[in-house]
Formats: sequence, C-alpha cells, structure tokens
Amino acid sequence: MSNEKDSIVDAVFDTGAAWAVYGLGTAKRGLETSARWLEARAKVMGELATKLEPAPENAAPDAAPGAQNA
Repeated sequence: MSNEKDSIVDAVFDTGAAWAVYGLGTAKRGLETSARWLEARAKVMGELATKLEPAPENAAPDAAPGAQNA
C-alpha cells in the first residue's frame, strides 16, 4: 500500500512540475515578445524625437517653454 501511495504522490508531483515548466516557458516567451515590441516602439520614439529637434539656428533657449527669465 505504501508503494501505491508513494507512486500516486510522485505522479501528482511530477504532473505539477511539468505544468510549472510549461507555464514558466510560456511566460518567458511572452516576456521576450513584449520586450522586442517595446524595443521597436522605443526606437520609433527616439527617431521621432530626433526629427522633432529644432534646427541649430532655431534652437530654443535652455528655459522651458513659457518660463520667464529672471
């Protein structure tokens, strides 16, 4: 009887471990996909920021827009 009980416990434990491995692998792939997507969006944002920078002859003062010089 003890061997049967141990084998059932082992089977349940092994099944749980297998599902944990599957779930962690799926989560890893999801995070990697999200990271690639975010990296692509960050690149686009950087390119846009570069395009929106004023030309040197039209450079804005160091103060924030609307700020008064003291």
